[in-house]
Amino acid sequence: MRMKVLLLGLVLALLVPAYADEYVDMKLTGNDLYKWAGEYVSPYQAMVGGQTFLVSCLDLTVNTYIGQWYKYDVTTPATGDNTSLQDYQAAAVLAQRILTATGPERGRLSFAIWDIFNDAAVQAKFSNDQADLTAILGYKTWARGVVEGGSIPSFRVFYPDPDGTPGVPTKLASQRFIQIVPEPFELLTLLLGVLGVGLFSRRRRTAA
Repeated sequence: MRMKVLLLGLVLALLVPAYADEYVDMKLTGNDLYKWAGEYVSPYQAMVGGQTFLVSCLDLTVNTYIGQWYKYDVTTPATGDNTSLQDYQAAAVLAQRILTATGPERGRLSFAIWDIFNDAAVQAKFSNDQADLTAILGYKTWARGVVEGGSIPSFRVFYPDPDGTPGVPTKLASQRFIQIVPEPFELLTLLLGVLGVGLFSRRRRTAA
């Protein structure tokens, strides 16, 4: 009975939408940093509540410091965020590909994300490197095409809280970040698998 109640609660948590903004404290841990074209590019290892995961950066011209905690609104759209959903979706497509990219491709994909949100800064950065700029813009065009086709990964945007971080005397500015998260169906399948293994083990112990 207890397992049934737990499973029902987990399913409802996945299916029932949240209407209030949700806030978390997150920091970058600095592992697996890779520099390309003078910038540390995505993905970065982040931490929330003791859990680590990978995120990709959405802003080129703002700094976020390794090891510093920042407060983020993880509701999409966050209060005060006027960014188009299509831009975030295209960034998610690129962020998903970054997870398996290496070397210069990792760098170009990162700059393609930055170009979605600040084309002028990326254009200026590669004003003397037409080859890389062409590749970067090509990735951005490809991502927008994927979005139009409807193949969009699930994601979570970390939007800096405009009120700053509680307990810190000065307001902390931060870049936005995006995390690729498993689809609700994938999470449910994983949970069912874990529960199935638990029931099987329990039956084996009872039989013994």
